[in-house]
Amino acid sequence: MKILDLCKKYRIDLKDQGDTKVGLCPFHNDTNRPNFTVYAHTDSWFCYTCSDGGDAIKFYAKIEGITRPEAIRKMFSGYQDIIDRINYVPEPKPYNELIDLQISKQFREFIYKYPDKLSEAMCIMQEVDELLLTEVDQHTAVNLVTRVNRRLNELKTVK
Repeated sequence: MKILDLCKKYRIDLKDQGDTKVGLCPFHNDTNRPNFTVYAHTDSWFCYTCSDGGDAIKFYAKIEGITRPEAIRKMFSGYQDIIDRINYVPEPKPYNELIDLQISKQFREFIYKYPDKLSEAMCIMQEVDELLLTEVDQHTAVNLVTRVNRRLNELKTVK
């Protein structure tokens, strides 16, 4: 969160003064003139009366009366959902559906061209179906497609 956002949240009235903003310091009884200065370009603040200043995190910690680590946790807790989405690594999905589709196309094309080899092709198809009852990773999937393709090609040459 930016220092200007925090000042707005805690209702600190700031007035423009050149490239800075000034207001009454929330950390002491500042009634005469505004000594609390906010530097938006550096996202920092300084009070010329109490000689204290720092970044947005220090401001938040001081105004809430908490430690810097607590301030950091509280300030950025709302971002945890975003952080989780950035760090999310999807679990690899099994290749069963993709492989099933590719192998089904191979069988369909083979059976259309070689209807007399249907029973042999069905034996291979049954083996594939049994393998696809478990989750198939990428390596197994590639090997399975290659193996089915090779076996169907071998059936073409068998009389």
